[in-house]
Amino acid sequence: MTKHPILSILLLFFLHTLSAQVQTFSLEGEISNTDSLSKATLMIFGEAEVSQEEVDIVDRKFKFEGSLTTPCLVVINTDKVRGGLGLWLTPGNLKATFFVKEHSPTLRLLQTAVVEGSAEAIDYQSFVESQNKLAAQEKDPVKRSNASWQYILDYVTQHPGTHLSLFMIRSGIQGSGLGQARAAFAKLSPALSSSGESEDLLREIEKVENNAIGKKVTVFALPDTSGQLVQIDSSTQRWTLLHFWASWCGPCRSEHKTMLGYGQMWAQKQVNVVGISLDEDKNDWLQAIKKDQVNWLQLSDLKSWGKSEVIKSFKVTSVPYSILLDENMTIKAVGMQNILEKLKKM
Repeated sequence: MTKHPILSILLLFFLHTLSAQVQTFSLEGEISNTDSLSKATLMIFGEAEVSQEEVDIVDRKFKFEGSLTTPCLVVINTDKVRGGLGLWLTPGNLKATFFVKEHSPTLRLLQTAVVEGSAEAIDYQSFVESQNKLAAQEKDPVKRSNASWQYILDYVTQHPGTHLSLFMIRSGIQGSGLGQARAAFAKLSPALSSSGESEDLLREIEKVENNAIGKKVTVFALPDTSGQLVQIDSSTQRWTLLHFWASWCGPCRSEHKTMLGYGQMWAQKQVNVVGISLDEDKNDWLQAIKKDQVNWLQLSDLKSWGKSEVIKSFKVTSVPYSILLDENMTIKAVGMQNILEKLKKM
């Protein structure tokens, strides 16, 4: 058999690349203040796999093992207590101590206390603690946002190649600080800034910039469930809540339940709620509306994500996604939680 040195070298390089991409991890946990928990599960927000989705808690201890492509956030839930803000999962061996914290008689969360074994995982814990401290001590939202972004900018400057830097930037743009997001993104290493994750983050930054508070939205029109074209403009002289969703989106369907619970507030505050679906199949769309019993205006052009002009104009990258407009079509809040807080203060 004739050997091909170049092919052999390429094959070895390919195998080496694969081994570099997929790495193993172990996470040993101990719960410090209760003996009542017996099962633990790992909720993963990234590309990771575990050998067992559920493990036993024995003598307050548990262990997860598996593999991951890149560091990511994980949340540990138990049979009796939901997970809190989780921890940052990295390759290698991690050890963490947890405690059950009672936030209210009906809300008990498993919080991370101490992490060992990974600098990046420890950095995530420090980040969470810094944000909690800011939330408790700084009541002015502008000062709180500026302080939070200063922490993020400092970290990204010192750690431009970590996936935690990406996570911090993404978490920051959910509140405010678009200029800071761009500045932080510019500090990422060339290797990281050219990755697929960074491209997704950049699109998210562009979406938030596009739908910034104070920006005026252009009049647009979409068909309703009967095919009649409905124009969204300032003629109603009411505030408008645009709720982007889809029948296949579980969190969107859950958010419908939340929105139904605020029906009285929509009426009191004179808010015109408008659902804009990303569905392409009309039957799926109509069935979801019926099943969720939503009672507000529903619109959709039933076009794919990349072909719907309205979806593209708002740069919607994920759902659910909500925007609150005043009577002049000016954006006043983005995100359901921010919208609810805005309306409650009115």
